Amino acid sequence: MRYGLLFTALTVLALSTSGLQAAEPEQLSYKEFLQKVEDGQVKSVSFEPFLLEGIYSQADAEVEFFCHYPIDAASDPLLTKLLEENQVTVVKPEPQEFDTAQAIRMAPGLLLLVVPSVLLVFVIIYVVKINRKIDQVVIR
Repeated sequence: MRYGLLFTALTVLALSTSGLQAAEPEQLSYKEFLQKVEDGQVKSVSFEPFLLEGIYSQADAEVEFFCHYPIDAASDPLLTKLLEENQVTVVKPEPQEFDTAQAIRMAPGLLLLVVPSVLLVFVIIYVVKINRKIDQVVIR
């Protein structure tokens, strides 16, 4: 009985907080993206490698979106002209700088990957050497 009440309370809590999550960006096809630009709905875009992210207007609301684009689209002069004609703000991604603090935070994780791998290599080398010695003893 106690566990039933606890389970019910946890279920109600989970269901009540699930609506509080941020809305996921809408995925558009490249063709849908171009159509929304031509219709004047797109406000801003950002070109990431093979991914467009941006915001468009729809019925008094702003909707975040993303779409995958062809390799040459970011440097396509026709797309650039279309974006300019429809007053779409193009946000340039800032270049990533090397962050020493982030590298230090990543070091333990890298050690957890590297140390076991190096140990495995040494174990394999040791086993191969033992097998060679056993083969030499057995052959003689």
